[in-house]
Amino acid sequence: MLSTFSLPLGSLAGIYGDSLSDDGTASGAPLPYQMESPLIRAADAAALGSASVTARAGVGTAPAARTRFINRAINGSTISAVISQFNSSFPSNVYTHLIFAIGTNERTRSRAQTQADITTLSASIPSGIPALVIGPAAWGWLYPGPNVIAGANDTRLNETNTDLLTLFVASHANTLYVDLRTPLWTTQTPPGTTNGLTADGQDMTVDGIHWTPAGRAAAWAVISPFVTFT
Repeated sequence: MLSTFSLPLGSLAGIYGDSLSDDGTASGAPLPYQMESPLIRAADAAALGSASVTARAGVGTAPAARTRFINRAINGSTISAVISQFNSSFPSNVYTHLIFAIGTNERTRSRAQTQADITTLSASIPSGIPALVIGPAAWGWLYPGPNVIAGANDTRLNETNTDLLTLFVASHANTLYVDLRTPLWTTQTPPGTTNGLTADGQDMTVDGIHWTPAGRAAAWAVISPFVTFT
């Protein structure tokens, strides 16, 4: 497994996932959650910073090539749906990097099916392409549960978190896996709290599921130490 996900200036990164990442491009319905927004802003800042360095050196003022992102995330996607979307879109986009924010919707699927889908997806990625895989969010921010949010299944989310870490890397070694559930729980919520939170997850989500700006910032604080822009 990779220790760092490096996005050189000028890269083309594909984003796949569910409503936590969907920007409305694929679904046709603008969604404000967009987990990767802080990452995209950081990549832009890196390109602009490089341009400033170039200007100060007196060798020109043209901005460095910015990293481009194509968001293919679709509201409601399971890993199985991500496989279909990836296979249908990949031939038309020669990605240099891939970002998968997946697993939250696996709560309704059997573990065996999730495990099979993880293996299928990871094995379909060309070996030379680095993949950043972000695991399921803390559903309702009540990790490790029990959870009072309707439709929650902390057991399945915990299992999916484990299976993504072990199975994705087993089939695609060029992967960096980021576990969101454990860090977000330990940093945002006192240990032992189960049913004491509000439905919006302490202002981190709008409904116990989907990000607010504060939630995106908290998630990026977990992800950002592993991402570099060169």
